[in-house]
Amino acid sequence: NTNTNTNMGRQTTGFLLLATGLCIMCSVVTSLSSDQAAAVKQLVNDGFDEHGNAMMATVVRLAFHACIGDTGCDGCLNLNHPANGGLQPAAEFLEDIYVDDGVDALMSRADFWMLATVAALERASLVGGGRRGPAQPLIDLEFRTGRADCNGIGGSYTYETAVQQEFPHPHAAPFDYFERQFGFTARETVALMGAHTLGRASVANSGGWVGQWTDQTSLLNNAYYRELLRPWRQEEPTPGHFQWEDPGRDNSIMLHADAALLVDVTPDAAGESACVRFSGRGRGGGRGGGRGGGQGGRGRGRRAMPAPGGAPRGNNNGGNNNG
Repeated sequence: NTNTNTNMGRQTTGFLLLATGLCIMCSVVTSLSSDQAAAVKQLVNDGFDEHGNAMMATVVRLAFHACIGDTGCDGCLNLNHPANGGLQPAAEFLEDIYVDDGVDALMSRADFWMLATVAALERASLVGGGRRGPAQPLIDLEFRTGRADCNGIGGSYTYETAVQQEFPHPHAAPFDYFERQFGFTARETVALMGAHTLGRASVANSGGWVGQWTDQTSLLNNAYYRELLRPWRQEEPTPGHFQWEDPGRDNSIMLHADAALLVDVTPDAAGESACVRFSGRGRGGGRGGGRGGGQGGRGRGRRAMPAPGGAPRGNNNGGNNNG
């Protein structure tokens, strides 16, 4: 029910995630004027100015996590769930605005979290400026209200819940999960994964994965898809946390869930793939055949990752989302 009006030019693939992702956040009742929405988004942008653009990615991740499960986008967060590591600062950032600036008199917390996410996405997609005039976002999203807040558990934080949700697993292909949870097609899932353009993974928040998907982590564009086409090699930065790294770029990361957009990922029970390298441009071939491997030469000489045959596939067993 959320309408999008985009002016994306060659950025179409990267920004499909907005039309897809915000459908998770939509509702059917409009009761907020455009002036009120603009004023609230300005409060959020003022907060980003104070806290830094890194907060934008965390707010976007918070919105996604708040929309998972049968309760939908309900303005609540299970602070004890490992998949929600690192999200409390974003929830507190938004709570200060929601309460101290009187936003709670205009809308539910659930609506505010989504409107704040719209502000973050618009800010991250700003282009232009200088002699061409003020910078403008590449997206223009119609926001609708009507989401109901969950009943908190009465703890220290009003937005805290004890509900356990199933999150997408970083070791599994994402297609089955997003089809079951949201009815997404494979194309829509690929588009939504472009949100990894924003932010980075840290050991403290993810449990063991580390790195950033793109060089400019506060810009929403199609860099994520371009990066996927580079050569990638499987590594194990912390025990049991296998990921893909670009030998030519420091602090790079792709999870198995990311690699699954291009190639078949078949990790074993420990999370290690039978293949140790892939190249998006070669669809499973990386250069230098046979080179690579995890830390300490792990997996040396094993085959390169094959490209998937036919429609994307892969099982999802739940677990952490470290997007």
